[in-house]
Amino acid sequence: MKKYDIAIIGAGCSGLSLAYRLLNTNLNICILESGNRENRTRKTWSYWNVYNHPFTKFEINSLDDINCVNNSNCVEIDCTKYNYKSIDSTLFDDFIFDKIDSSKNIDIYFASPVDHLTIENKYVQIKSNDKRIYAKEIYDSRPDNINASMYQVFLGYFIKPASPDSNIMPKLMDFTQDNEFSFHYVIPFDDNSCLVEYTFFTDIIKKIIKAPFTLISTVANKIVDMFKNFSIKESLNELKEKINDLAPKFFKRLLRGILPSPDFAKFEIPSNSVTDFLGIAGKGGDFNPIPKGVYQFAGINYDTGEIEGPKPSSRDVINLGRAGLQDNFFKARKEGDIERMEELIREAEDQRQNNIVINNAYNNQDQSQNSSSPTLFNDNISDAGAPAGAYVMGPS
Repeated sequence: MKKYDIAIIGAGCSGLSLAYRLLNTNLNICILESGNRENRTRKTWSYWNVYNHPFTKFEINSLDDINCVNNSNCVEIDCTKYNYKSIDSTLFDDFIFDKIDSSKNIDIYFASPVDHLTIENKYVQIKSNDKRIYAKEIYDSRPDNINASMYQVFLGYFIKPASPDSNIMPKLMDFTQDNEFSFHYVIPFDDNSCLVEYTFFTDIIKKIIKAPFTLISTVANKIVDMFKNFSIKESLNELKEKINDLAPKFFKRLLRGILPSPDFAKFEIPSNSVTDFLGIAGKGGDFNPIPKGVYQFAGINYDTGEIEGPKPSSRDVINLGRAGLQDNFFKARKEGDIERMEELIREAEDQRQNNIVINNAYNNQDQSQNSSSPTLFNDNISDAGAPAGAYVMGPS
């Protein structure tokens, strides 16, 4: 157990900036970072330079004029007073980490996600993996779980022209897209490279966040609907049969009624001049948090979203034929009555099991008489459930 004056949660831009300003002070400080030190994602932090800071050496560009464009106008903005600058996060990280490594008052823990915070007397207990750390003050740089109505998505590439070009126009916002509220921007770093980034807004993440809560609400309503015609006057035996029959089909029926469409969390980047140029048009992803197995269990095709009936095995087909239920099964399949199809398969299997029990009882009784009367062959009893009475007889 270690105690600190200050604990910083998160080793991003804000967390490391704070740590830098607390270097070599009389305060004992720790940083907890969920990721590893190696293979950190390279980022470009762009901002309006409204005040001086100690990280100017990591700036990779500075713009004193930019353009905003729509379908009919191009407005040039003079930002000489407050330049638009960008910092390379890799240069920033390496510099701060080197300072921390040589400091005497800061410890940094990588691969240490914070699981829980608890106030104990004058300290806050931090639970991270198997560690217990105490600090008088906590600075948490993790984002709040905000239920936003819209989220912004960035997709960008660093591009090097085939030959140096000093005429690349800086565009901070280019709204020349027609299909949705989106824009792209171009930030030149020098004559040989620039950043082209496409930005659009989506509520896809909101759908994912809300999915479990919507699911719970829908489940409650569905259960009420399923039992609204249930009569309290039914006999206890009928009630027992309903409960016993609930397990194999209740959840399937419930899931079919409440699961969102499998493609509800899919998105595709629209095609326009920028996305076509970047080669990202038509690309996207599937962020559905519900496993495919849940849809499969419910009998829903994950690719099409259509409800599929049970696919009887060869034994099921034999059972249905011997039980005289094959025509009823094909009728239910034609009508799309999935629950009836499942019920018929179970009924045929139950009849097969009953026939085996009857055959075994008859055979055992016959053998106990020790007479010359005909008996059943045991190898026929293990057949796939012939109807009662369809026995193969032979000499004892």
